Amino acid sequence: MTFAMVHKTLYLHLHHYFIGMLFWPATCHPSRLSMALQALLFGFFINGASRWGFDPLLEWGSHGGLPQSGPSWLNVTGVTDTTISLIWEAVNTTEPVYSITLNGLLAYIGTDTETILTKLPQNASLSLCVSSVFSGSVQTCTAFVNVTTGRTDYNASMY
Repeated sequence: MTFAMVHKTLYLHLHHYFIGMLFWPATCHPSRLSMALQALLFGFFINGASRWGFDPLLEWGSHGGLPQSGPSWLNVTGVTDTTISLIWEAVNTTEPVYSITLNGLLAYIGTDTETILTKLPQNASLSLCVSSVFSGSVQTCTAFVNVTTGRTDYNASMY
């Protein structure tokens, strides 16, 4: 950890799951407050590990070599009963990779700036989000859209 503080290309990234583990020893006293804090910290650990995975605590580059932003817009170019066509802004990097999540689940990952999602349920309300992927880590959603299959009206928004 001292190496990370003085090394210019390595930095410490406290992940969700690690915060739960970090404060767990402070709850070793046999009291109801300690039990409540253990439950809370265990929740932090389980949520962080299951949602985001066990990413490394030491990451390379300036802020892990991650860009400051991802695509700023996401447009729906076509909607049918079971498909949605999407297009989004290209990020200015040497090797951009994008991910699309559909109701929180990964639906697309690749280098293209457009895709067609198929085999969707009919008349389903869907929340779509575009993110950049750098160094194997999916970044925060930077643009999203809410769509219902089979309808042509939709609501596009940006974070």
